[in-house]
Amino acid sequence: MEPKIDIMDPLQFLEKILAWMGVVKIVEDRRPGYYMPMVVVQHMANLYGWFAIIAYLMGDNPFLSKMDSMQYLISMTHMVTKYYNLHYNSAPYRRLIADARHLWEEAKRRPRMKNLLAKLSQNANKEIKMYFFIFAMVSPASCLITLIVNMMQEPEDRGKPFFVWDPVPESWYWTSCFMEGIGMFILLSLLGAMVLACYATCQQAAIQTRILQEMLEESPFDLRACVILHQKILRYIEDINNYFAGYMFVETVFSSLQIAVRGYYTLKVKKTFIISPLYFENCQVDSK
Repeated sequence: MEPKIDIMDPLQFLEKILAWMGVVKIVEDRRPGYYMPMVVVQHMANLYGWFAIIAYLMGDNPFLSKMDSMQYLISMTHMVTKYYNLHYNSAPYRRLIADARHLWEEAKRRPRMKNLLAKLSQNANKEIKMYFFIFAMVSPASCLITLIVNMMQEPEDRGKPFFVWDPVPESWYWTSCFMEGIGMFILLSLLGAMVLACYATCQQAAIQTRILQEMLEESPFDLRACVILHQKILRYIEDINNYFAGYMFVETVFSSLQIAVRGYYTLKVKKTFIISPLYFENCQVDSK
């Protein structure tokens, strides 16, 4: 039987792609010989990226200033730490999903439960999706809108789309840090709302898990009721996992976009641009 693949792990996701292309075959409870070299290459790539940017910080480069290199270093560190933070924080939910699927595969072998399989609910939790759409998409959408608006303007006409009080007008660096701080505060507020929305689902899954445990300890126990309750718990936990996976996808895509646009405009336009979730600011400072 083909094992379940954790698509939040880049190595397992790559392994799934190779298996789909017919290059390799995934065997349950066995790691192929190329898996550890892939792990080493992944860590070497991460280290190489940081060392390359640190080298810019320590030397003089005709294209990148030390301040630009510092921004790239912070951006890449920000993106990678967010990815691994979400990956490891969602690990308990993914393990619980794997356990639930294993129990369900064992239960399918019983003839009495075949009719119940046809009645399982396939609908995801609409409330979690609504919260994800409202809160998780507000920041990327506003970032994309302000980016398009500023791209349609001439470089000398580009400014701050939203007026924000500037405590240090004489320093572009601290101004951009202040604006980035405001953007991060807004993002943290939205993330807090998303976590609160997910909290009720987590509590519901925990309560129903305890109820299921007590029902299974009864003698005799109601098999049909236990199966239905088990599927409800599995649906809740899958929604939680989709929540974390979706947020990780949004963060990774727009963090990559942030780094790419900064690098492009620094190299081509020779001006430093700062991207925040709610604005696209031209600092009007030439790269040295």
